Amino acid sequence: MGILVSMAIIVVLFAVLMSAINTAVTGNGNTRAGTVRGVEDQMKLSSLAMGFMTSGRDLQLAWLEPAKVKEGPGFSANTTAILFSALVMGQNAALENLISSNERNPVVGEMANYNYGAYDMTVGRFYDPAFKADLERGSNVSFAHIPLYGERKRYWTEGRMDTFFPLLGSRGPIDGDTTKPSQTYGRDGTWSGFRLFGDGHVESTTSMLVMGRGLDNGEPDNIFKMESGADGNDCVLSFTKVMLMDGPELQFD
Repeated sequence: MGILVSMAIIVVLFAVLMSAINTAVTGNGNTRAGTVRGVEDQMKLSSLAMGFMTSGRDLQLAWLEPAKVKEGPGFSANTTAILFSALVMGQNAALENLISSNERNPVVGEMANYNYGAYDMTVGRFYDPAFKADLERGSNVSFAHIPLYGERKRYWTEGRMDTFFPLLGSRGPIDGDTTKPSQTYGRDGTWSGFRLFGDGHVESTTSMLVMGRGLDNGEPDNIFKMESGADGNDCVLSFTKVMLMDGPELQFD
């Protein structure tokens, strides 16, 4: 009987230990600061920021802007797919760093065979066109970014070092509306994530509002909602599925 009791205690203690390890490593299915996966995401965002800065130097920009890589009206190149694919083509980002360690969308995953041989500036191709950034059909990148259009783009290309304006970060639900379904919620049904700001610091947050910034009407700035129009200067983190002359077509999940 004593042996059985001891074995039962060991099993219970082992289960508690494994649960604690799982929480420390994965956040138990939730994005959390201080977990192994949380720290990895913070490091990945910092690495991507350095890559964008390195890529932007040859263009005399703070961060890489695909539309400036080739001559002519290249505004349509400022999409999420081309932006991150060009970053990889310049060997300024590792493919695995494009995927969040807390990724929960089943269609998002690392690209298996990036084609570096696709580079051909005689036809204006400085990226692998097979690289995907579509949150419905398939994506080889996890992280959202500000739309490279209008006033918002200046925070990206001019290197304003703004401590309150995020440039990269975790994705979120459309309009920051928690009543809408989203692949970005954790196992507990709540949202949390990371943001990288213009000055380079990364913060963990459980709020979809940007602290320290407000809209012209005094309302807080929702990070997942375009509140001042396509040419505005409020913060928006999203995918740019298509870039049109009158602004971006954004994508959330």
